[in-house]
Amino acid sequence: MSLSEDVINFINLQRLLTKSTEIIRSIFLNNYKRVYDEDWIENGQSAEKFFLNGDGKRAFLKMNQDQKQHANLGDSTKWDISLFIVIFYNSKLIDRTSLEDIEIIKNIRNTIAHNPTMSLTLDQFENHWSQISKCLVNLGQSKKELDLFKSNLNKTETSVSNEKFEQLKLKANEFYKREQFQKSIDLYNQAIEINNLSTDNKAVLFSNRSLAYLKLYEQNNRLDRNYLFKALVDAEQANIYKPQWSKTYARLGQVYAELNEYKKSIDFYTQALVLDPSNEEYKNLLAKIKNLKFEQNRFAHLDESSQPKTSEERRDEIFKKVKERLGDDLQDKKLIKQFEALKKEIIKIDKSYEDVFMGNEYRDGSSTCKQNFELAAKYYAKAAQKGNPEAMYNLALLHREGKGVKLDNQLAVNLFKQASSKSPVLKYKNSEVPVFGVVESKHALGIMYEYGMYVNKNISLAIEYYQSAVDQGSIESANNLGLLYMSGDGVAKDLDRAENLFLLCHKRGGNNDSITNLVTLYMLKGDPEKALLWHKRDLARNSVHANERNSQIMKAIEDLRQKQKELNIPANQSVENYVKQKFPHLNKLAKLQKNSYPHSTNNKLIFDPKMISQYADNGSVTAQIMLEAMMNFYEALELFKKSKNINSDIPTIVDKITLAYELESVVCQIPIDLQEELIKKLELFVNKKEPGPADCKARLCLMYLRISDYKHNLEFINESIKKHPDCTRMYEIRGVTYSFMGDYKRGLKEIEYVLRKEPDNSHCMFYKAGCLKNLSRFSEAVKAYEQFIEISPVDARSIPESYYSIGYCKLANENKSKEKEMKEIKNCLRMAEKSEKLQLPCFLPVESQAKVFLKTLLELSGGLSLSDGNDDEIKPIQSTNDESKLSRNEYRIDLIKKHRKLFDDMREKLESLFKAKTTIKPPRTQKMPYSLVGLKEITLNQIDFSQDEVLMGYVLSVRVFDVPIFGFSSVFFVIDDDENQCERLSVYNLGENYDEISQDFSVGTWLMIINPYVRLAADGSPAIRVDDPKSIIFTGRKTEKMCRYCGRENSKFTCSKCTKACYCSRDCQSNDWKELNHKHVCF
Repeated sequence: MSLSEDVINFINLQRLLTKSTEIIRSIFLNNYKRVYDEDWIENGQSAEKFFLNGDGKRAFLKMNQDQKQHANLGDSTKWDISLFIVIFYNSKLIDRTSLEDIEIIKNIRNTIAHNPTMSLTLDQFENHWSQISKCLVNLGQSKKELDLFKSNLNKTETSVSNEKFEQLKLKANEFYKREQFQKSIDLYNQAIEINNLSTDNKAVLFSNRSLAYLKLYEQNNRLDRNYLFKALVDAEQANIYKPQWSKTYARLGQVYAELNEYKKSIDFYTQALVLDPSNEEYKNLLAKIKNLKFEQNRFAHLDESSQPKTSEERRDEIFKKVKERLGDDLQDKKLIKQFEALKKEIIKIDKSYEDVFMGNEYRDGSSTCKQNFELAAKYYAKAAQKGNPEAMYNLALLHREGKGVKLDNQLAVNLFKQASSKSPVLKYKNSEVPVFGVVESKHALGIMYEYGMYVNKNISLAIEYYQSAVDQGSIESANNLGLLYMSGDGVAKDLDRAENLFLLCHKRGGNNDSITNLVTLYMLKGDPEKALLWHKRDLARNSVHANERNSQIMKAIEDLRQKQKELNIPANQSVENYVKQKFPHLNKLAKLQKNSYPHSTNNKLIFDPKMISQYADNGSVTAQIMLEAMMNFYEALELFKKSKNINSDIPTIVDKITLAYELESVVCQIPIDLQEELIKKLELFVNKKEPGPADCKARLCLMYLRISDYKHNLEFINESIKKHPDCTRMYEIRGVTYSFMGDYKRGLKEIEYVLRKEPDNSHCMFYKAGCLKNLSRFSEAVKAYEQFIEISPVDARSIPESYYSIGYCKLANENKSKEKEMKEIKNCLRMAEKSEKLQLPCFLPVESQAKVFLKTLLELSGGLSLSDGNDDEIKPIQSTNDESKLSRNEYRIDLIKKHRKLFDDMREKLESLFKAKTTIKPPRTQKMPYSLVGLKEITLNQIDFSQDEVLMGYVLSVRVFDVPIFGFSSVFFVIDDDENQCERLSVYNLGENYDEISQDFSVGTWLMIINPYVRLAADGSPAIRVDDPKSIIFTGRKTEKMCRYCGRENSKFTCSKCTKACYCSRDCQSNDWKELNHKHVCF
């Protein structure tokens, strides 16, 4: 394929940088001879003398590991600019002025090295070239020679036929195919020595020899890393000879992958794809390396649980967990017999599992079956054709890693999606058994979309897959989703939600990453004691992260403690909780100060076409615009789905889609699979198409569809603007993207450029106002908001927000008396509330940070109820629903649902089961201490539920949250604490007086449990166990009329059916039925 001018500019500048390195090397060699009166010998002899025993010793100590390895070999032809600079800075080989020139060259090299598009405009190229040339002239290079070098850059080299070269290359390739790699290397060596070879031929030879060294390294069981180093040197040489050849970058990526330097590998594969964007092999290898880097970042290679295991080892792990729960006296022979019987039962239900189990045997290997990925893949493929999700998932993993089958990420993605669409449970007798492969596929897809592994990076889509997986029990997805909530990447930042997800992961026996993440989270929350508690647990398991960050974490904890003292915050309270309790109004504001991520799953609205049509018919301009946008968008999607000749239909499709986005982007909602398919077709289209109207519209479509992947989308926008400099929409999208990224200055510049051409562009006017507000240019922001209101339809969805923002800006900008200030706020609020009455139902209620800010200030000042005569009073913030909303907690939801289901199941069987009670004897006994002096408080989120232990000397304060369950050896309760954390409580030896126990432990009753026993129950889930009822102390405190969903007191609503359950709001009542299955306890 032909390269663009910008890519050629990039490659030519790289050639100058390569020449610069050669010049700097000659300076090193000349100065070394001048200072030490001897030549530098390129075989390690001079290196040992200089770096280990001479003046270069200090320089050697300053080098990183990679630089030390290069320096030790002593071959200065393979050194880069950074290594020369380290040597020059720490020796007497160069003067300070020359060193400054070399630094300038290095900085330019670093700048373009991090350019993922491998492109430079002519102005950028000339600017860099001029700077480097000036430095090289200062270093003694001839300007005339540099100008000649530049003029010869784009001259095409005539390929001269060389019979000896062709013969040697052919023989070497034959030996390579026979896996006689050393013989092929010997022949490549001979070919390289041939005189007058073209640079293209040299590039081929060095690239081939690099690959042969890699294969020789693999053939020798990856023991001799010298082969790797030689492969790297050859790959670099090939790239120098032919920098426009994509294979040289791919080869460098391949070598760095073997060196476990995955970041460099990813960079080189990305550059290879810039030069050859449709190369499927590069895409697959890039995805594979991204996955390896992901695992490396979480230290998976040091985690025993992630290491390869045989079938017996996997089975023994299961047995170990069973024994931990049910007792060590269980015999392996008995468990094996039960295990094999269970497999037979599963095969009876679904015969495809016979192939799955055989595939597992060959995948893992065992004492009776040799590991064979190819055979494993065949069995999985057979079961996958029958619709088995576990087979689909396992086969996808093999294709993603290229084990036994072709490396094929597209097929892997398809298999993951097929598996994720299956039912997550299998009906077995009277119960449901989790089906392996469904949730795991959703988690795999979440990772691929979060990190852009083969698929286009899409955080919103990743969140959807993670959330779905968490809802079905995935602990890994809980951890990853927690990280996104902790960082605010793709969702509104929510530390409480992140905490719930990390604790869920840990309680369900998840990976140890959740412990490390809890440390970080509690530091962010300003809770040094909890951070220290979980950090100690992290250290106890010998975590690499914990050991590496130990001093840093301990210092941060001490700093937080000092801050607590300065603010007079009690030692047992976090900064966050203290502020919440001390300043509740500020807490209300904080909830709305969280940055919302555009196009996230939280921001999706549901539009009813019938309702919009009715409003359009009644004269709503906004509804008319939305209706036109919807019609164009869905007509385009239908045409795309039915298209038989996509290339001829794309111009019509992109016309309609771009028009829809320009009219009203919020209605442009596209199914996940269709979006991916459309993106792929559009990418192929723009790669083949010459600049023109269809190409321009196709690029706009891609920008809209990939808007949430800011970084990559911005690179694509910049590239597209070069092709279509007159397309105003592209500048608008670039401005919006900068704004979403928080770069309001750049965003404003782009938006103002569009407004100069289109002064009545209401979308841009609103974005301009937002940029000005965020830049604290409040007077200008007010004018922009007012202009937006003036040029927009009266029912435009952003008008209420504009009025609220005007009030915010006026408040921030002017220093007025309190009375005048309140009047300004109230006036803006009234205008906003009037405009809200004109809004379409789909945009109500209006959620606005500025709205809550202004109303909260009025509440604090006592001015909310004041009216100015004829105007209506301003409505207070609807706090009932807002405050009753709990941060979503899947662990709590799952626990309560299961408790209520069990309660319902036990009601009819209660009498018979009371006479047949069994329990497993625990390894420890919980009992009341002799003295209550010195007891320490502990909360549920401070407990390590992965440990089976009695928390001696601790007291746990909890509340009975739900009805008790009778019929077993103990009575089961659901308890929660002041931090809304939930857990099971199992109390033994209470007797069988149902009425008395129910009265004592009624819903809302607060208890103190002395020496609570943290126990993994028979079902593998954690619980608090109490053997001695005397260790439970009733505090006398009770949450009267406790809301059965959120736990608030003095609830005013009651379930009309059971008349027992109370609710603080209609929302809580609805959620209790929908989320927590109130029907099971409603009688």
